[in-house]
Amino acid sequence: MIVVSYLMFNGNCQEALDFYLKVFGAEVTYMQRYGDFEELNASEAYKDKILHCSIEFEGNTIYMSDKFEESPEVHSGNISLSLNFESERHLTEIYEKLKEDGEIKMPLQDTFWNAKFASLKDKYGIEWSLNCFIEDLGD
Repeated sequence: MIVVSYLMFNGNCQEALDFYLKVFGAEVTYMQRYGDFEELNASEAYKDKILHCSIEFEGNTIYMSDKFEESPEVHSGNISLSLNFESERHLTEIYEKLKEDGEIKMPLQDTFWNAKFASLKDKYGIEWSLNCFIEDLGD
């Protein structure tokens, strides 16, 4: 079994997609727009919105979509996507990009569980936990 995160947006999925492609160096592996399917009867304003897309980076997959046109606005809930890094440098690079216009919940710092860690909400309301275990240097 594999868990894939699915991020929903209120009409700004393309903007978020462009951001995540830059942040993670990801690539789009699948894309459908509302206008691709006549049976969805999307308004002219909604035809270019993203019905479903898939991005991949470093062995990870994230699905993304704009909510259905008639659906109520989506809000972030009680979920945080957690990224585990093998190097502090890589963690710091991603942290600096994700925090752009976002809200830092816990700044990047050393922790009692022998890791560098940060928690933030990006500018699209997605919460991220970033973790990199520090190699045990012994006594």
